[in-house]
Amino acid sequence: MTVRTPNVERAMEVSAFFDGARLTLARHLSGMRKSELAESLARSVSEVSAWESGMARPPASAVAELALGLAIPAEFLMMRPGSIVSTTPHFRSLRSTTQLDRDQAFAYGRLAAEVTSTLESRVEFPRVEVPRITVAIDDLDSAAPERAARSVREAWGLGTAPIRHVVRLVENHGVLVIFGSARTAAVAAYSFEGAHRPIVVLDPNVDDPHRQRFDVAHELGHLVMHCDAEPGHRVAELQADRFAAEFLLPSAQIGDSFATGGAGGLPVDREFGTAVAPVIEQPSLLPRALELLDEIGIHSHHLVEECRVSDADFRTVTARYPVARHVRTPSLRGDSSYADRVVSIADWSHMKGEST
Repeated sequence: MTVRTPNVERAMEVSAFFDGARLTLARHLSGMRKSELAESLARSVSEVSAWESGMARPPASAVAELALGLAIPAEFLMMRPGSIVSTTPHFRSLRSTTQLDRDQAFAYGRLAAEVTSTLESRVEFPRVEVPRITVAIDDLDSAAPERAARSVREAWGLGTAPIRHVVRLVENHGVLVIFGSARTAAVAAYSFEGAHRPIVVLDPNVDDPHRQRFDVAHELGHLVMHCDAEPGHRVAELQADRFAAEFLLPSAQIGDSFATGGAGGLPVDREFGTAVAPVIEQPSLLPRALELLDEIGIHSHHLVEECRVSDADFRTVTARYPVARHVRTPSLRGDSSYADRVVSIADWSHMKGEST
């Protein structure tokens, strides 16, 4: 990885507009404790704490050291307007992961939200159409999760039909789906509400298509049912599992399929994509946005500078496939059941209403 060393003038500008919260974000993204960052810079923990709290600003020389030590552009540490995340992520288990792991995963999610916000200033993404159906996390006995799943299916016009591409489906209803990085894989899949759209982060190490589909449906369940619920709550996780099961395999249709031997004679698990799915499904919103922008001369290196992130982080957030495993999967862009709905607005007069 190559990290640009800021020149003196740029480092002085960053120092003048330094934001301690950005340093905390960068440190969490790197998975470092304050003591580890201080040691790597040969600085005191109290200095780092003062910078992060806003009690002091680092000098230009320290800005350069921070950029190199955290593998970020120095501009990452400058103030940014507005908040891009509104809730704490839904992690699967708070007991099985460390606070450091969760902080790192949340930082990656916030980074993804920032990149997306920058791209959305140039590209129109699908409108958010995620029903909100609150289910109490002390509700252990009712069929509320199953009813919520059926309500989402109805709202999205799915009926009881099989879902061919669950990632594309949720993307087309405004949910951003991305792969996590190798650094955040410890927390598996997770989701949270961004300021502009909900975000689902997939485990980059999952190579089972059926597990991935269930993960997406599980996180959708959280977004639908648990906007105010405590993340990591055991009952909430069970409810999200029940939502996912009903969403992917509607109980009414499964009963009919068992009675008839499955549509067209196929076993019901194959018909509904729970036993034999071809490949890991690929996110398309951010990759397609980059393709559209590249076509009109706005290339990735321009966007990296605009986002103020490292090249590596930008590539990971916007990838179609899990960068952590460096495994390419066959393209599903030929699947027209859910068309990409990312539209460039750089020249709105020519592109309004087009879909790709």
